[in-house]
Amino acid sequence: MRAAARAVANCLRGLKLTQRFTLVILAVVSVPTVILALVLFGNMQDVIIEDKVKAVETSLLETHANVEKAAELCVLTGQFFLNSPNLTSFLVRAQSGDAFTTAELVAFYRDDIGGLERLVNANPYLYRVRVYHPNENVPELMPILYHESRMRRLAWADSWTSGAWQMDYTDAVFLAEAMKPTPHIMSLVTAIEDPALGRLGVLEVAVRMDDVMPGLYTGTDTHSALITPDALYCGPQADAFWQEQGAAVAALLPDGPGVHTIGARLGGQEVLVSAIAVDVLGGHYVSVVSLGELSGGIATRRNLFLLGTALILVLVVVAVHLLVKAMLRRFYRIVNTVAQVREGQLSVKVPDVGSDEIGALGGQINEMLDRIQDLMRENVERQLLAKNAEIKAMQSQINAHFIYNVLESIKMMAEVDGRYDIADAITSLGQMLRYSMRWGAPLATLAQELDNARNYLALINLRYDHQITLDCQVPPELLALPLPKMSLQPIVENAVVHGLADADADSVITLRAEQDGADAFLLEVRDAGRGMPGEALDALRQHLRGEVEPEAAPAPGIGLKNVADRITMTFGPGYYLDVDARPGSYTTVTLRLPLDGLPLDGLPLDGLPLDGKEATPL
Repeated sequence: MRAAARAVANCLRGLKLTQRFTLVILAVVSVPTVILALVLFGNMQDVIIEDKVKAVETSLLETHANVEKAAELCVLTGQFFLNSPNLTSFLVRAQSGDAFTTAELVAFYRDDIGGLERLVNANPYLYRVRVYHPNENVPELMPILYHESRMRRLAWADSWTSGAWQMDYTDAVFLAEAMKPTPHIMSLVTAIEDPALGRLGVLEVAVRMDDVMPGLYTGTDTHSALITPDALYCGPQADAFWQEQGAAVAALLPDGPGVHTIGARLGGQEVLVSAIAVDVLGGHYVSVVSLGELSGGIATRRNLFLLGTALILVLVVVAVHLLVKAMLRRFYRIVNTVAQVREGQLSVKVPDVGSDEIGALGGQINEMLDRIQDLMRENVERQLLAKNAEIKAMQSQINAHFIYNVLESIKMMAEVDGRYDIADAITSLGQMLRYSMRWGAPLATLAQELDNARNYLALINLRYDHQITLDCQVPPELLALPLPKMSLQPIVENAVVHGLADADADSVITLRAEQDGADAFLLEVRDAGRGMPGEALDALRQHLRGEVEPEAAPAPGIGLKNVADRITMTFGPGYYLDVDARPGSYTTVTLRLPLDGLPLDGLPLDGLPLDGKEATPL
């Protein structure tokens, strides 16, 4: 083993790198493929043979059950006919030569023959039940009672035995049927005897063999036959096979109940012989399956698979060889670039950077070189940006404090003059300014957003003679849940400007929240305003989905689109903003948000208290 490994290593050592890659890839792909194909098709052949054997054995059991059922049916039907007192009395009178009046014949046909006919027709397994009597002077009462002369047209008429089965004959009772006979009939033939008069007639209870043993005539890939000590019965499609191999198969028939399957070689090919004893007919029902026919299809498919695999491997070898050459060409360019960098030439670049792993390596080297060149400049710029950020933060704090202090002074002046409405408006304005300017995080709680919306309505009510109030129907456990900051105020503003601006009486904006499944809740903002027509609503929804240009969006769409985009970007595609409206009735904006008490994806909440109140008074 070691010597062989050394020989392979020596052979590979003398080859180029591209050839080594090609041979290794070819070996890695081809050897497992061939082994897998052989194992797979071998197992497939075993499975197909096993399934075929199971199907044949199941078919034999079903056929055996059909034969037993048909035999029992024929026996019971024959006993019913033999035990019919009226039928026996009629046959006795016919044998004695008594004359029948027309009324007697009509009554017998109506009451007895009609009942027996209905019995036969009620069972689809039965083909015919006929009683043949020898008195030609007594009329035939079809389809039950016939003259014995008609029976002589049947193949078994001269060789029948009472209580024995007559197999595979043609129904030629009528001349019309003799011209177009019904083949493959089997029947239980019984003599009707009288102690004094002897044989009164013959009872024939017949069924179709292709109903009882359909496998004999279906023409499948399985050769089936009923083999008795005296004869062999098979369908016409398998007649040649059984003429050649019938004696050999009969010699293999096993003893004992149940299905038996054995392997044998018949006519130069391997076969499986499955047989079951059919005691009621005194023989065996046999099915022969050719293993060569089953294996031939598998072998053909296996050879086609291997041929196709070989062609694919040839194409793979060519493609791999060309691909390896292309990859190594760029690899050596990278090696040359690294050598120049080692000599101190930091301005060089790796040429022809592609998108595969070697291209990614070249790109990383180029980025590394750029990074080395820009490192000092980036450090200086970073320090400068940090300084500027500190200055801007300080200026922002100074400006915000200045505005708050001015508003606080105005509020105190209004309270001194007793203008508490102005003082309340300034308080609401200050809280809105502080909330909007204090952008410490992208998320806020639902409680904070509700307080900001109330402050907005408190200020907007100064413009109207009527009042617009916010009716909040939010369970307390949902108030701490996160949503993007400044989400509710644009929705409430749209409700006021586009829905309730023309109202001349007090109006209510309803805000309702409820759980939606196990991971989300719905926040619904509804106004009882003028709504919008269907065309405008469709255009607004298309704008929210990004299907129309911003300039083509309806008036309420700009702020809603901003809120919708921030919800989707923050929480993912399962969370959204939707709008519904009816002209002259209402407009409803629905937000689907995550049902989680903590911020998602590590996004922090704004530092405001959960109840929406400022930490320090205005």
